Amino acid sequence: MLLATRSWLLNLAIIAGCFNGGGQIAVCFAFFYIGGLAAIARRAIASTRFRLAAEAGAWFAVAIFTLTIWSFARDQLAPIAFPLLLTYTPMALFCLSRDITMPAAIQKAVEAAGNMTYSSYLLQFPIQLMMVLGFAIARTPIPFYDETFFWIFITTTLLASYLAYRYFELPAQNLIRDLLLRPRAVISAAPG
Repeated sequence: MLLATRSWLLNLAIIAGCFNGGGQIAVCFAFFYIGGLAAIARRAIASTRFRLAAEAGAWFAVAIFTLTIWSFARDQLAPIAFPLLLTYTPMALFCLSRDITMPAAIQKAVEAAGNMTYSSYLLQFPIQLMMVLGFAIARTPIPFYDETFFWIFITTTLLASYLAYRYFELPAQNLIRDLLLRPRAVISAAPG
């Protein structure tokens, strides 16, 4: 399927198939393949002399699209929301997927934040649950709107995410890559 999804025609066919309903799963498939179309388009223009013109055109289309959507009332957009998002999303992804050069320190911070996102998604709920249980045991109300409480939660989540990424996720990724990317001769020679 990975090789087949590199075809923009297959991506379009799957997206068109998602228009016939199917609920939330069809919507998820449509947006997944929309992202694939944006990646295919970005790769296709990477080495052409029209790259700057294509990027400028895409940014112009995103700007016009945004202004048009903003000018409509929300109740008028409901009937066409799904096709609208299917059109807007690949243009926005195409525009935002450009390589950006930045100072090394900022790039390291952005990479670290990106690497910690999966861990933060997984850990934020258990951290919230522990906090709720702690307040329940202490029989005190949870200070939902207290700024200090918010920053303690965010700091705890980010610290736990960093530690989970650094000491669990990254070693697991490296182990899996070593096992899967090891040459076949080495695998067959390994005792086992």
